[in-house]
Amino acid sequence: MRWPASRHLRRKAMAGLSAEGTEIRLREVDAAPMSPRVQYYGPEGQGHYTFSAIPVVPVQSETAMVTDGGPVWPDWDAAIALRHQRNLNVVDARPAVPERLEPLAGAYGWGGFAAAHFGHFIAEHVNRVLPTLSAFPDLPLLFTLPPRARNTDVPAFFWQITRWLGLPPEQARFVTHPLRVETLHAVPMAEQWSGAPVEAAHLDRLDALPTNLALAPGQDEVVYVARDGMGNRGEGNNAGEAYLCRLLQTLNVRVMRPEALPLSEQLAIYKGARVLVFAEGSAMHGRQLLGRLNQHIVVLNRRRGQRIATNALRPRCTSLTYVETSNGSLSVLWPNGRPWIVRAKSVYDVDTLLGAFDMIDVDLRGRWDQRVYEQERDDDIRNWMTQRFAAKQPIDQAASAVAVAAEMRGLGLEHLVAEVPGLAAAAGGRA
Repeated sequence: MRWPASRHLRRKAMAGLSAEGTEIRLREVDAAPMSPRVQYYGPEGQGHYTFSAIPVVPVQSETAMVTDGGPVWPDWDAAIALRHQRNLNVVDARPAVPERLEPLAGAYGWGGFAAAHFGHFIAEHVNRVLPTLSAFPDLPLLFTLPPRARNTDVPAFFWQITRWLGLPPEQARFVTHPLRVETLHAVPMAEQWSGAPVEAAHLDRLDALPTNLALAPGQDEVVYVARDGMGNRGEGNNAGEAYLCRLLQTLNVRVMRPEALPLSEQLAIYKGARVLVFAEGSAMHGRQLLGRLNQHIVVLNRRRGQRIATNALRPRCTSLTYVETSNGSLSVLWPNGRPWIVRAKSVYDVDTLLGAFDMIDVDLRGRWDQRVYEQERDDDIRNWMTQRFAAKQPIDQAASAVAVAAEMRGLGLEHLVAEVPGLAAAAGGRA
């Protein structure tokens, strides 16, 4: 088995600094301590900040996992280090502060938004918890929810993830009405949704987590993290993936479906795998709950060109490979004409798929029956159309029918075009 050699990015030499091998350090300046105006990425960490009598408000609106709730930082525009960032850019907006704030006595830490999406919660909303608890182990943490939300509205994975990171359930508090918090401790995000480097100190903390150290890892050579069950729930996946999973099991590859397992069992399987193969999707972010492992990670893209979690996974493993195993996808359209990408049904590029497993010494090619695969692929697509074209779906039915038919023709699936719901009416009788 051959793995691609790692490449190290070299920074361009800074003007005026030509001596090779010179170690450049940032000086600590006593007269100008770190503040939210300064965001420092480096081995010393980013520090923590303490605020008195600070407003903390619930979520009023949310767009693509970015909210307008949480602490209202003093000098908002300059508080870059503490705000919600993606790709090293702030993406949040200053929350409105009502006139009436209920006082909350005592000291608390800022935990983040209790997002109801597994991948986004790990990638950008829970990563303040571990550094905060490292500094203040007994501190209760505040998490934002919409007004009138209840603890029972918080998804089960919230409790599993925060417990894994060392937060007992009784130390979690939820902000569902405007507060003025007596003392609030806060740290910058330890990781971002792509684009930012992961602090070495954060990986050190993950490596040293008591829950991680106590984990009994599995002993699987190769693990495939599947999305075939997602298709039954109307989520996006590859057509015919269940066939792939059955074949892999005959080749002693462990097929893992994260949605069916408790978090600790998922992480034990991840930790024990020498080669971890992901069907591209949110489950990849679960690997961020572990630190560095001598492990090869392979991502089989169902959406061409995607590079989910590259910066997060690269420092955690020996090698990281993305393989474009999709020829394209079928997607219905929102009323605004945009494709509903997260619900799209992708279609394998079979030669590339088989080559991906050749690369990790799994002889999938020797077991593959193209006739059986094509039958299961087509049945999978038919089931997807039943779900996605249901009358209750918030889509443009006519435009979706025309778009899916065109995508089928481009993917060599002409034999399914006549089965697209509503196509004849949408195309004026021309299928």
